[in-house]
Amino acid sequence: KHMHFVSAYTYVKILDDVDYVGVRPKDPEGYFLKIIDLKQIGLGDCGGDTARYFRLVAAINRHYPERVWRTIIVNAPSVFGVIWTIVSPLLEPNVREKITVLRSSYKDVLRDLIHPDDLPVEYGGNDDKPSPDEVALAAFVDDLNARQ
Repeated sequence: KHMHFVSAYTYVKILDDVDYVGVRPKDPEGYFLKIIDLKQIGLGDCGGDTARYFRLVAAINRHYPERVWRTIIVNAPSVFGVIWTIVSPLLEPNVREKITVLRSSYKDVLRDLIHPDDLPVEYGGNDDKPSPDEVALAAFVDDLNARQ
């Protein structure tokens, strides 16, 4: 649920340059590269929720089909490969083709896609500060939590 909240926030608040249908970015550079770090994920976390997550990814991509350029999954545990083998055929081909699953050798791949000054240090870059968008998201979440 968290990833979908962040995705919806990103599409509405940050990538607000879509056409009248809300599908294609007006700016050809306005695509989304999503990095999902599974470092803290273990065997117990790779059950039915994993399949549910990828079904939700497909739903998000149906609403914003041309916004996601690629999704890179890093630090995937070995058990994730088994789950990916089961789940990936259930995804729509255009969604599946945009997803790359990497175990621990991902820093060179990320540096090829993202300028080191824009890539966080823990992923092989030089950026050691939260982005203004991260700060704004944290403030938005704090505000929502204060209302409850």
